[in-house]
Amino acid sequence: FYSAQLQNPQIRWSIPDSFAVSYADVFMKAASERRRNNVQSSEEEELMASLGPVIIAGVYVHLYVASPGWVLRRPELFLDSVMDTWIENISKLPDSALLLRLLTRACCAVLVDRPGLLDALPRKGYLHRIIDLLAQVNDPEGAKAAVLLLHHMSRSKLCIQAMADRDTIGGIMRVINCCIGEELGLVGETLFGIFDSPDCDPLIAQALKHDLIGYVLQLLRNGLPRSVRDPGQTRAYLVRALKAMQRSPTYGNKVRECCFCPVNQINHDESVGCCVCLERRFTAAKTLNSAIAAKTGHVAGESEVTLSDNHDMVWDP
Repeated sequence: FYSAQLQNPQIRWSIPDSFAVSYADVFMKAASERRRNNVQSSEEEELMASLGPVIIAGVYVHLYVASPGWVLRRPELFLDSVMDTWIENISKLPDSALLLRLLTRACCAVLVDRPGLLDALPRKGYLHRIIDLLAQVNDPEGAKAAVLLLHHMSRSKLCIQAMADRDTIGGIMRVINCCIGEELGLVGETLFGIFDSPDCDPLIAQALKHDLIGYVLQLLRNGLPRSVRDPGQTRAYLVRALKAMQRSPTYGNKVRECCFCPVNQINHDESVGCCVCLERRFTAAKTLNSAIAAKTGHVAGESEVTLSDNHDMVWDP
């Protein structure tokens, strides 16, 4: 067309039906240029420069992750396609680390925007497939991705009921061992969400089988890794998870016995009451919130009055 226009400026300007813009080439070229000009390029730009833009169900995933407020035309189809790709790539770690991170963010963005889609995951088999993959996770990137998805699934009662069909707690403990610390905060909240459900007795039985209670108590006594962003809130969620298990009419007594049995078999005089102690301190922190609000008119958030590293209450005004 350009050559014809040079020969005849009066030619009618039109675009043939076969014309198409290669957005993939445009995005790859732009990402490569930004990467050359900026040493500290983003993960999405590195992924785009190496693999090109990721298109799933007609959606440019990196653009959706950058603007999760965009309305998807077919969110259920997009989530199913992203889940299939996620399951396929978690077994390819560490080569697929950047792609898996992008897919995990996309899944979380959809589930935050459309939480009703969580209830369909067990019926479609995605929850069971993800839990079955936990036994194969041996990479920190895979552990982080799995924890993020489990954290969202713990908000659905149907997902929690379906977790009883698999060795969920054993898989979570394996994932915890692969975590580098940052995800432990989400693990605590996830465990609380699971055990605070009325249909969690089979999962409590799994927790007793795998000695999850002893592991959590050791974690509370020895201290959390420095990489945990909010150690006080993480401890609070772990304690609340233990207290939720104690409310079980079937396994509550067994859980209480595990909470108060000696952790260090060498020193039998030192019994474990840290779960009750921390729960009392967490309750006192909430009472302090109310006192601060009554005195100053400022309502302190849960992250403002928390438990410090040495289990003392700290208020950050």
